Amino acid sequence: MIDHKVLERKDLSHIRLNPKTRRYECEQMHLTLLNSSFAIKDLIKENRRSFSSKEILENHGNIKFDNAYAKTIEISTRFNYE
Repeated sequence: MIDHKVLERKDLSHIRLNPKTRRYECEQMHLTLLNSSFAIKDLIKENRRSFSSKEILENHGNIKFDNAYAKTIEISTRFNYE
């Protein structure tokens, strides 16, 4: 990808080779939070004002995560391309 100029080396700075597993691992966490107000048409149609995470927790509630500490947080705004 780098040779074909699709990616630059700096774009891969968060990926490291784990010498124990000999696999590449991503050291950068990505989290997407959704603002349900963008789904206002669906909420009005269903007369709902909240989001239920019940199904997600039923399917994935047993997953254990380590603590993560963020040095930086980048916030993007929908349709803002500055």
